Amino acid sequence: MPVHNRFFLSQGNQINPAVLVQAGPLLQVEVSIPSALAQFLTAQNQSIPAPVTGWALIDTGATRSCVDSKAITNLGVNPIGVTTTGTAGGRVQQHLYPARFRFPGEALELEFSSVIGVDLSGQSIAGRDIIVLLGRDVLSRCVLIYNGPGGFFTLTFSLFASSHPTPQSIQSPPRSARRAYRRSGQSRVPTLRRAHLWAV
Repeated sequence: MPVHNRFFLSQGNQINPAVLVQAGPLLQVEVSIPSALAQFLTAQNQSIPAPVTGWALIDTGATRSCVDSKAITNLGVNPIGVTTTGTAGGRVQQHLYPARFRFPGEALELEFSSVIGVDLSGQSIAGRDIIVLLGRDVLSRCVLIYNGPGGFFTLTFSLFASSHPTPQSIQSPPRSARRAYRRSGQSRVPTLRRAHLWAV
């Protein structure tokens, strides 16, 4: 079960709650084309575009996870539908895109049948753009602790609980790979956990 702890420090490397207030709960993220498109391009001997890297902002106000429209369309992903969302400016229609999010720090990869395309232009923290809003569709499978006075947050991913009704899969290295890795003197096999999330 991946656990992420992030402390926000001032320039003097001191924990500073104000930094968390300004930045918000962030995770490093890579946005990639969906697996089906990657397999199609490979079969056609076409190159697979490199992932777009940036921040994922944990957004408890978002029912579904969102991706920056420019980031996903620059990868060559076409919209697959339209949905109506409620925003501070009223109800608007947004495109839906299939997408794959990878969180390098958590060794976690999520593949979505669809996420909502939104305009996140101009949202930048420490020179890196916010390109994903992590909504309650993901948070419903997580434990989030936001410690404002302490200046940190903790996110525990429990995406793979078998009791959850959403279809999902986990891919782990085969036993031979695990044995070889342990013979090399390492105590653990770095496993990339992968879940597939379907829109409901």
